[in-house]
Amino acid sequence: INTILLSAKKNLEIDIEFIHSVRSALALELGVPERKLYSDSVLRDVLVNYLAKDTSISSNDRLYLINKTLLVFNNEISGKSENGKTITVSKKHRKYLLVIIIISFAVSIIIYVSNPAKASDPNSIQAFFLGCMQPMTTLGIMGIALTSLGLEITIKKEQKFKKT
Repeated sequence: INTILLSAKKNLEIDIEFIHSVRSALALELGVPERKLYSDSVLRDVLVNYLAKDTSISSNDRLYLINKTLLVFNNEISGKSENGKTITVSKKHRKYLLVIIIISFAVSIIIYVSNPAKASDPNSIQAFFLGCMQPMTTLGIMGIALTSLGLEITIKKEQKFKKT
C-alpha cells in the first residue's frame, strides 16, 4: 500500500499492471500465495481511505488522486469475473482428511461384514455403497499423501459475474 501510495502522490502513472507487479513482489518477499493478499476491490478501498485521510496534500490534489485511483481500479474490476468459491486443503486440514478416511473405511467394512454375499453381487445396494466409499477413502489417502509432501490442494468453483 505504501509503495502504491507513494507512487500516486508523486503523480507517477500507476496502472493495474503496476499494482499487480507490486502485489506479486510482496507475495514473493513474504513467501505467501498472492491470493492471500488484498483483492483488487479491497486494495482500492484501502488506498482511497488512506488518500482521503492524508493531510499532507491539498484537498484538490487529494480529490484528483482519489478519482484517478478509482478510475484505475474500476476499469479493471468492472470487466473481471471473480472466483466464487475456493477450498484449499493444506497440512492443517489433514485431520479432516484422516476423519474422512476412517469413516469411509469403517462404513466399507461394516457393509462388507454385514452380508459378504450381497456386497460382492454387483446388482445389490451394498455393492453400490461399497463402491461409493472406496473412492472417498482413496481421495482421502491421496490428500494426506500430497499434504504430507507440503503441497496444497485447491478446489475452485468458478462463478462468472460482473461487478458494477
